[in-house]
Amino acid sequence: MADSLRIITPEAILSYPHLFQPQAAEEGKPEKYSCALVFTADADLTEMRKAAVKVAKEKWPEVKKGSNGNLVVPGKHAVKMPFRTDAEAKGYPEGSTFMNVRSNKRPGIVDQQVQPITDEEKMYPGAVVRASVRPFAYDTQGNRGVSFALNNIQLLRDGERLDSRVAPEEDFDAVEPVDLSDLEEAEDAAEDNGDSDPIDELLA
Repeated sequence: MADSLRIITPEAILSYPHLFQPQAAEEGKPEKYSCALVFTADADLTEMRKAAVKVAKEKWPEVKKGSNGNLVVPGKHAVKMPFRTDAEAKGYPEGSTFMNVRSNKRPGIVDQQVQPITDEEKMYPGAVVRASVRPFAYDTQGNRGVSFALNNIQLLRDGERLDSRVAPEEDFDAVEPVDLSDLEEAEDAAEDNGDSDPIDELLA
Protein backbone atom coordinates (compact mmCIF):
# COMPACT_ATOMS: atom_id res chain seq x y z
CA MET A 1 0.00 0.00 0.00
CA ALA A 2 1.64 3.23 -1.13
CA ASP A 3 -0.55 5.38 1.13
CA SER A 4 -4.00 5.40 2.67
CA LEU A 5 -5.59 6.86 -0.47
CA ARG A 6 -4.07 4.77 -3.25
CA ILE A 7 -3.79 1.00 -3.31
CA ILE A 8 -2.57 -1.31 -6.05
CA THR A 9 -4.73 -4.40 -5.85
CA PRO A 10 -3.54 -7.98 -6.23
CA GLU A 11 -4.25 -9.45 -9.65
CA ALA A 12 -7.92 -9.96 -10.30
CA ILE A 13 -10.29 -11.32 -12.90
CA LEU A 14 -12.11 -8.52 -14.70
CA SER A 15 -15.90 -8.75 -14.78
CA TYR A 16 -18.72 -6.47 -15.99
CA PRO A 17 -16.28 -3.95 -17.51
CA HIS A 18 -17.64 -0.52 -18.37
CA LEU A 19 -14.29 1.19 -18.71
CA PHE A 20 -14.60 3.01 -22.03
CA GLN A 21 -18.21 4.14 -21.78
CA PRO A 22 -20.01 4.94 -18.51
CA GLN A 23 -23.20 3.14 -17.56
CA ALA A 24 -25.82 3.66 -14.87
CA ALA A 25 -26.03 0.90 -12.25
CA GLU A 26 -29.80 1.42 -12.06
CA GLU A 27 -32.35 3.44 -13.95
CA GLY A 28 -32.26 7.01 -12.74
CA LYS A 29 -28.78 6.66 -11.27
CA PRO A 30 -25.81 8.67 -12.63
CA GLU A 31 -23.62 7.02 -15.24
CA LYS A 32 -20.22 5.87 -14.01
CA TYR A 33 -17.22 3.95 -15.29
CA SER A 34 -17.08 0.66 -13.43
CA CYS A 35 -16.11 -2.98 -13.21
CA ALA A 36 -16.04 -5.88 -10.78
CA LEU A 37 -12.69 -7.19 -9.59
CA VAL A 38 -12.70 -10.90 -8.71
CA PHE A 39 -9.90 -12.06 -6.42
CA THR A 40 -9.22 -15.80 -6.25
CA ALA A 41 -9.00 -17.57 -2.89
CA ASP A 42 -5.20 -17.24 -2.71
CA ALA A 43 -5.18 -13.43 -3.18
CA ASP A 44 -3.82 -11.43 -0.24
CA LEU A 45 -6.39 -8.73 0.54
CA THR A 46 -4.89 -7.77 3.91
CA GLU A 47 -3.83 -4.26 2.92
CA MET A 48 -7.16 -3.56 1.27
CA ARG A 49 -9.08 -4.72 4.33
CA LYS A 50 -6.88 -2.59 6.60
CA ALA A 51 -7.48 0.44 4.42
CA ALA A 52 -11.24 -0.16 4.45
CA VAL A 53 -11.30 -0.38 8.24
CA LYS A 54 -9.12 2.75 8.52
CA VAL A 55 -11.49 4.95 6.51
CA ALA A 56 -14.44 3.49 8.42
CA LYS A 57 -12.82 4.52 11.72
CA GLU A 58 -12.10 7.98 10.34
CA LYS A 59 -15.77 8.36 9.38
CA TRP A 60 -17.23 6.72 12.49
CA PRO A 61 -14.67 6.77 15.35
CA GLU A 62 -16.84 4.52 17.53
CA VAL A 63 -17.06 1.73 14.94
CA LYS A 64 -16.43 -1.78 16.27
CA LYS A 65 -16.44 -5.37 15.08
CA GLY A 66 -19.89 -6.88 15.46
CA SER A 67 -20.79 -10.38 16.62
CA ASN A 68 -21.14 -11.59 13.04
CA GLY A 69 -17.73 -10.21 12.05
CA ASN A 70 -19.09 -7.13 10.29
CA LEU A 71 -18.40 -3.57 11.38
CA VAL A 72 -21.06 -1.73 13.38
CA VAL A 73 -21.51 1.59 15.10
CA PRO A 74 -22.91 0.37 18.48
CA GLY A 75 -26.55 1.26 18.93
CA LYS A 76 -26.75 3.03 15.59
CA HIS A 77 -26.06 1.15 12.38
CA ALA A 78 -24.02 -1.43 10.53
CA VAL A 79 -21.17 -0.44 8.23
CA LYS A 80 -21.28 -2.26 4.91
CA MET A 81 -17.93 -3.47 3.62
CA PRO A 82 -17.13 -3.85 -0.11
CA PHE A 83 -15.80 -7.42 -0.03
CA ARG A 84 -18.39 -9.89 -1.29
CA THR A 85 -18.06 -13.65 -0.95
CA ASP A 86 -21.18 -14.83 -2.82
CA ALA A 87 -18.89 -15.53 -5.74
CA GLU A 88 -20.27 -18.89 -6.83
CA ALA A 89 -23.74 -17.41 -7.27
CA LYS A 90 -22.16 -15.03 -9.79
CA GLY A 91 -20.33 -17.82 -11.59
CA TYR A 92 -16.93 -16.83 -10.21
CA PRO A 93 -14.30 -19.33 -8.98
CA GLU A 94 -15.06 -21.09 -5.73
CA GLY A 95 -13.68 -19.31 -2.68
CA SER A 96 -13.09 -16.02 -4.47
CA THR A 97 -13.91 -12.54 -3.20
CA PHE A 98 -15.13 -9.75 -5.45
CA MET A 99 -15.95 -6.08 -5.21
CA ASN A 100 -17.38 -3.41 -7.48
CA VAL A 101 -15.33 -0.29 -8.17
CA ARG A 102 -16.53 2.88 -9.89
CA SER A 103 -15.41 6.30 -11.03
CA ASN A 104 -17.03 9.47 -12.34
CA LYS A 105 -14.04 9.92 -14.64
CA ARG A 106 -12.76 7.47 -17.21
CA PRO A 107 -9.92 5.43 -15.69
CA GLY A 108 -6.52 5.21 -17.29
CA ILE A 109 -6.20 1.83 -19.03
CA VAL A 110 -2.75 0.44 -19.83
CA ASP A 111 -1.06 -2.81 -20.88
CA GLN A 112 1.88 -4.69 -19.35
CA GLN A 113 4.31 -2.08 -20.70
CA VAL A 114 2.14 0.74 -19.33
CA GLN A 115 1.10 1.73 -22.85
CA PRO A 116 -2.46 3.07 -23.25
CA ILE A 117 -5.10 0.58 -24.37
CA THR A 118 -7.68 1.98 -26.77
CA ASP A 119 -9.14 -1.32 -28.00
CA GLU A 120 -12.16 -2.09 -25.85
CA GLU A 121 -12.07 -5.75 -26.91
CA LYS A 122 -8.86 -6.28 -24.92
CA MET A 123 -10.60 -5.48 -21.64
CA TYR A 124 -13.09 -8.33 -21.77
CA PRO A 125 -14.76 -10.22 -18.90
CA GLY A 126 -12.15 -12.76 -17.80
CA ALA A 127 -9.01 -10.74 -18.55
CA VAL A 128 -6.50 -10.69 -15.68
CA VAL A 129 -5.84 -7.19 -14.37
CA ARG A 130 -4.76 -5.15 -11.41
CA ALA A 131 -6.11 -1.76 -10.43
CA SER A 132 -5.26 1.42 -8.60
CA VAL A 133 -8.11 2.11 -6.18
CA ARG A 134 -8.93 4.49 -3.35
CA PRO A 135 -11.01 3.56 -0.27
CA PHE A 136 -13.70 5.93 0.94
CA ALA A 137 -16.58 5.89 3.43
CA TYR A 138 -20.10 6.88 2.42
CA ASP A 139 -23.28 7.79 4.27
CA THR A 140 -26.09 8.35 1.79
CA GLN A 141 -29.84 8.02 2.37
CA GLY A 142 -29.38 5.50 5.14
CA ASN A 143 -26.74 3.48 3.29
CA ARG A 144 -23.50 3.49 5.24
CA GLY A 145 -20.31 1.69 4.38
CA VAL A 146 -16.94 1.62 2.69
CA SER A 147 -16.22 1.27 -1.01
CA PHE A 148 -13.30 1.67 -3.40
CA ALA A 149 -13.08 4.22 -6.20
CA LEU A 150 -11.37 3.18 -9.42
CA ASN A 151 -8.37 5.27 -10.47
CA ASN A 152 -6.55 3.26 -13.15
CA ILE A 153 -6.41 -0.31 -14.41
CA GLN A 154 -3.68 -2.44 -15.99
CA LEU A 155 -4.12 -5.49 -18.19
CA LEU A 156 -1.74 -8.21 -17.02
CA ARG A 157 -2.62 -11.10 -19.31
CA ASP A 158 -5.42 -12.93 -21.06
CA GLY A 159 -7.71 -15.19 -19.07
CA GLU A 160 -10.66 -17.50 -19.63
CA ARG A 161 -13.63 -15.48 -20.79
CA LEU A 162 -16.53 -15.21 -18.37
CA ASP A 163 -19.09 -14.36 -21.04
CA SER A 164 -18.59 -17.59 -23.06
CA ARG A 165 -17.82 -15.58 -26.17
CA VAL A 166 -15.33 -17.26 -28.49
CA ALA A 167 -13.25 -16.06 -31.41
CA PRO A 168 -14.60 -16.83 -34.91
CA GLU A 169 -11.53 -19.04 -35.48
CA GLU A 170 -12.90 -21.36 -32.79
CA ASP A 171 -16.38 -21.50 -34.32
CA PHE A 172 -15.49 -22.24 -37.93
CA ASP A 173 -13.20 -24.54 -39.92
CA ALA A 174 -11.56 -23.39 -43.13
CA VAL A 175 -13.33 -24.43 -46.34
CA GLU A 176 -12.09 -24.67 -49.90
CA PRO A 177 -13.28 -21.93 -52.28
CA VAL A 178 -16.19 -23.01 -54.49
CA ASP A 179 -15.30 -23.49 -58.19
CA LEU A 180 -17.97 -21.51 -60.08
CA SER A 181 -16.64 -22.19 -63.57
CA ASP A 182 -18.97 -25.20 -64.13
CA LEU A 183 -21.98 -23.15 -63.01
CA GLU A 184 -21.07 -20.29 -65.31
CA GLU A 185 -20.76 -22.72 -68.27
CA ALA A 186 -24.17 -24.20 -67.46
CA GLU A 187 -25.75 -20.74 -67.35
CA ASP A 188 -24.20 -19.87 -70.73
CA ALA A 189 -25.54 -23.09 -72.21
CA ALA A 190 -29.03 -22.37 -70.89
CA GLU A 191 -29.00 -18.94 -72.48
CA ASP A 192 -27.91 -20.42 -75.83
CA ASN A 193 -30.78 -22.92 -75.65
CA GLY A 194 -33.27 -20.20 -74.83
CA ASP A 195 -34.15 -21.82 -71.48
CA SER A 196 -36.17 -19.51 -69.29
CA ASP A 197 -34.92 -18.39 -65.90
CA PRO A 198 -37.08 -19.83 -63.06
CA ILE A 199 -37.11 -16.39 -61.50
CA ASP A 200 -38.64 -14.98 -64.65
CA GLU A 201 -41.41 -17.56 -64.37
CA LEU A 202 -42.08 -16.65 -60.77
CA LEU A 203 -42.32 -12.99 -61.68
CA ALA A 204 -44.67 -13.59 -64.60
